[in-house]
Order: sequence, then C-alpha cells, then structure tokens
Amino acid sequence: MGTVQRSFPFLPQHVWDLMFDPDMWSVNTQGFTPTVGRRFVIKDPAVLGTRFTGCFECVVSDVQPCQRLEFAVQALTWSGPPTALIDTFEFVELPGETHCTFTVCGADRNDPAERLLEHIITESIHWGFHYINRKLERQTRRLPSVFGLPGLS
Repeated sequence: MGTVQRSFPFLPQHVWDLMFDPDMWSVNTQGFTPTVGRRFVIKDPAVLGTRFTGCFECVVSDVQPCQRLEFAVQALTWSGPPTALIDTFEFVELPGETHCTFTVCGADRNDPAERLLEHIITESIHWGFHYINRKLERQTRRLPSVFGLPGLS
C-alpha cells in the first residue's frame, strides 16, 4: 500500500474543489466527475520497462463530499490481465487546516513492475498535493490597496 499525506491550511471545500477538478490533474483524464458509478479513463505515458500501457480504466466507488473519494482502477497491460488497484482520498478537517491522506492499495509488493507502478502513482500524488497547495495559496492572496496608498482600494 502506498500512502501520501499532506495538510493544507485551507477549508476542506476549497481543497476538494481544486483537487477533483480534472483540469488540475497532471495526467490526461477523460470523463471524471466525483459521482459514484462514474467511469473515466486516465491516460499517462507507458511505464517503461513494465507491462503497463499507461491507460487506467476507473470507476468512482465512494463519494462523501469533502471527506472521502474512492475509485477502483484497472491498470491495463500490453499482455495478461490488468492490475486492480483502489485509490482513496480522505479528508479530515482540523483547526485551521485540512489533512488529506491518499492511499493506493492492491499492488503486489513481490512484483517489481507493480511496485514501480505504485511508486509512480504515489509520487504523482505527492507532487499534485504540492501543486494544489501552491494554487490555493495564490488564490487566497489579497492585493494591496491601489498603489499601496491607504483609502484608494
């Protein structure tokens, strides 16, 4: 199981809205909405040196807005059966922040290709969390009064 955790100094709704905006994702996502039963596809470059094509067929399996989102993933392969994974995002509101935990379950830790796939997924989420935090910081910055002079804003 791969895990990534991050605290964001923002309300859960702000983090949720940005995190599940597919335009914010670093991968090509087709058809995603945070709705139970929704099928979507993630297309990423193939995982070099492995059987994985970089195409992931997904189904949203649980949505509790601003608390939890889970989806089942089929990591497609060049040959053989796909690898089944479960990706989960959980949010906990704490004083002054939102704590988010991402987990990916189902990779065979004895299979080097699946270990690599899990690592790539968790690293992608790690950098995604960083990017989302930066984006939230930029959105909440306030502009100074006009020309920095009081009373002109």
